[in-house]
Amino acid sequence: MTDGIAQGKAAGVTGQSLCPPIEVITIGDEILSGSIVDTNSAMIARKLGSVGLELRHMSSVGDDPQEIIRELREAAARARAVIVTGGLGPTQDDRTALAAAQAFGVDLVLHEETLEKLKNFFANLGLEMTRNNERQAWMPQGSKVVPNPMGTAPGFALRHEGCLLIFLPGVPRELERMLEESVTAMVLEHCGSGLQVSSRTLRIFGLSEAKIDQMVKGALEGLEGVSLASLPHYPENRLRITVRGKDPADVSVTLERAETYLREKVGPWVYGVDEEEMENVVVRLLGEKGFVLALAESCTGGLIAHRLTNVAGASLVLSRAYVPYSLEAKEEMGVPGDLLRERGAVSAQVAEAMAVAAASSSRADIGVSTTGVAGPTGGTEEHPVGTVFMGLAAGGKTWSQRFRFRGGRGNVKTLASAVALDWLRRFLLGEDPARYTVPWR
Repeated sequence: MTDGIAQGKAAGVTGQSLCPPIEVITIGDEILSGSIVDTNSAMIARKLGSVGLELRHMSSVGDDPQEIIRELREAAARARAVIVTGGLGPTQDDRTALAAAQAFGVDLVLHEETLEKLKNFFANLGLEMTRNNERQAWMPQGSKVVPNPMGTAPGFALRHEGCLLIFLPGVPRELERMLEESVTAMVLEHCGSGLQVSSRTLRIFGLSEAKIDQMVKGALEGLEGVSLASLPHYPENRLRITVRGKDPADVSVTLERAETYLREKVGPWVYGVDEEEMENVVVRLLGEKGFVLALAESCTGGLIAHRLTNVAGASLVLSRAYVPYSLEAKEEMGVPGDLLRERGAVSAQVAEAMAVAAASSSRADIGVSTTGVAGPTGGTEEHPVGTVFMGLAAGGKTWSQRFRFRGGRGNVKTLASAVALDWLRRFLLGEDPARYTVPWR
């Protein structure tokens, strides 16, 4: 029995994984040269993981047809399903379809329906379809078309000795849509073991992966068919619970029980579930409480406001956001000049004054502020680079917290915005702002 968590893969609470082997191959010289970063493999892993399937192997290969053929044959020999991305475009270096046909001994044939769709696509845009675009309509004989609602290059799927191989374009936004609309279901149907699978992801902020591992050790002991995966996702961590079983009702009950057991260990740090972002939680809580927020961001430069305004409906709970970056701007928004000269812009007192000024000038219920040294210069012995003060004003009271974030300028801003949102979240849940504790102190 495994009590710990293995990064990037499930640690089986009840033993070996029941998932059949699934692989991903990404194709393109641009990946091997480092010209682009392969985000497709991670996307596929997340999508499959959301339905309880796990990748066993990832590989990348260049545009050399012989290398592609060899990789396809090796993957098909050991995997139950293989998802291949890249090399389906109209140019000379897009060789995946031909390599697939040669790898499995079939002809490359023209798919007339796909060709007609390509012609209509360009005609509707008033564009001429060049002859090389026809390459996208040639597929291995016997393959099934996988529709691409976002682009011109369709995918295709073929079977070889029990292995399902699905070939998809390498453009991430096209790939994502195809995974959502058809591919994930295809893989699940082909690889399904007859078991019901259900997953849930707990989003955690304020604890390191190692600390979480210690805290949840043994928490799921005795639960049958449960696996737990640690999914670091800077600046937070996530725990994905997956339950497999024959009876849907039993699977559902076990999943709820597993979540309850984990929350007993790390509950205060769990801010959301599945796709719920921190900003979504804060906007929802503000709405439930009937509160309006105002921000005064110096060192974060509007990043908190940016995150909140990514949420639909944020205008109902966010009044305004100031970016008083200079001393003059801070004074103009209502921070006393004497206080700025006496304490300096990077101080607890100024952070509190900024929060008060933001709330009072916009008639908001809550004001939140940030002021600090994002770096790489500007640090002092008293306030080194990475020092950030945050202020919170609500109900006639003020609080402030001092943090020290490591890393470069972008890292400091990212962490500061996340901590500010989490501090506000906990306040909205009734926690004492003065007792807020995270590792960055």
